[in-house]
Amino acid sequence: MLVELHAQTPVTDKSNLLTQYRPPDRGQLDSLKDTHEKNPDNVPIARMLVELLYANGEYLETSRICRRILLTEKSDPIAWVKLGNSLFALSKWVEAFHAYSQALQNVTDAAERSKIDERMDFLNSIMQELERRR
Repeated sequence: MLVELHAQTPVTDKSNLLTQYRPPDRGQLDSLKDTHEKNPDNVPIARMLVELLYANGEYLETSRICRRILLTEKSDPIAWVKLGNSLFALSKWVEAFHAYSQALQNVTDAAERSKIDERMDFLNSIMQELERRR
């Protein structure tokens, strides 16, 4: 699943989502950052780092690494979605919308397309509301 929120334990009751979520281990994150610094072009390492950074709330760094992945993997829908998610979290609505649009161009699974469409519809409503308030 591309857009799914991941928790470390399965969540069956949405009210327990926050109590069941545990942020990534700081040592694991720091170790992966060091490995990525030594191997910045290693896409699998970058993808793992993106997951941990995003889960840790480091959205700016997440977006930076996603952009780097996309330099070589231009049609990677996962990288586009993760970029969109991180930009969304940074309130960079237009950029997030563009990233999701790019993801849509590369996703064939109907369920995933639907999730991305929903996020884009939500972004549209935010941007329209902001425009209305101007």
